[in-house]
Amino acid sequence: MRPPSGLKERMPTEPRSLTDRITDTFTRLERDVDCWVATASPNGTPTLVTLSFDWVDGMLLLCTNASTATARNVATTGRIAITLGELRDVVTISGTAEILDLAALDPDAMAHYC
Repeated sequence: MRPPSGLKERMPTEPRSLTDRITDTFTRLERDVDCWVATASPNGTPTLVTLSFDWVDGMLLLCTNASTATARNVATTGRIAITLGELRDVVTISGTAEILDLAALDPDAMAHYC
């Protein structure tokens, strides 16, 4: 199968330096608004959804209804993987998550988000 016309011209010829990748990641965290979120239930059943996010004080804030599989998975396992970016230039962040009470967050900062 041949790549689509013009694909080679859009692909970088050299990999970015670590410094450039870190800078690009923080730019995505500050500018992007949506991400892919992967979680799994305690028995390993995966869930993959898109959610909007906000990058506040070094934290990714995600908002979803408490009844969703994503929220239930985070509440029980605390594990999460988040992917930002486009198909050929993604950033994957794996870590732990916790459920926050919206009442504890700054209402002005969260008014545009949840």
